Amino acid sequence: MPNALTAPANPMPAKMPAPTHAQTVAALRHFDAINKQLRGLLKNPDLGKADIRKSVIDAVTKLVSDRIISPTQAVQQMTSFPDKPFDQKQYLGNMFVQNQQAEMAVLMHHGDYVAPEGPRPTPNPDNHMQDMAEMMQAHYPGQQNA
Repeated sequence: MPNALTAPANPMPAKMPAPTHAQTVAALRHFDAINKQLRGLLKNPDLGKADIRKSVIDAVTKLVSDRIISPTQAVQQMTSFPDKPFDQKQYLGNMFVQNQQAEMAVLMHHGDYVAPEGPRPTPNPDNHMQDMAEMMQAHYPGQQNA
């Protein structure tokens, strides 16, 4: 679960169109699912003291089973996970902060450009990966979505 799970930490330039409602909801669902897994990993008493790779694999597997990330993306993410316990702790802490920054960036981007239009229907969670891919391609080119 490395940095590629997150969108850019800085708001996009004014000329960039805002993510759609469905894309914003997908992004928030994405960040929430990742934060939930990261919180559990960060509370692990062995973090920083022992190798917790198995717990990270379990967390990534949960994200794949919930269709938050694809199996290919999960394998790509795990290749950069450090071996040393101290590095694992630092890595996961940085990911948590980056994920929160990305969440705020997407919310700000959406809020800055979308006029209040009243209640909208909740997008279908089965379209999560498609909504995320479309958002990253259209609004955050050059960034990776895990």
